[in-house]
Amino acid sequence: MRAYPEGMLLLAEMPSEILWKNSELSDSENMHLKCVTILDAYISESKRVLRQERKNYNNEKRWAKEVCQI
Repeated sequence: MRAYPEGMLLLAEMPSEILWKNSELSDSENMHLKCVTILDAYISESKRVLRQERKNYNNEKRWAKEVCQI
């Protein structure tokens, strides 16, 4: 079970992002936090995908050099 900051209520949990509500904040502040959390997860996932694509590209380039003796 995950630990959440005091005053936080878990609303939903998805693979990349956690949506929660802080009872000490207004609805608009909570909405802002949710948006920032989702955006941060999206950016992190995008960076991970780009790193993997770059790694795959470099591996293919290395393979082509070895096979084709470039």
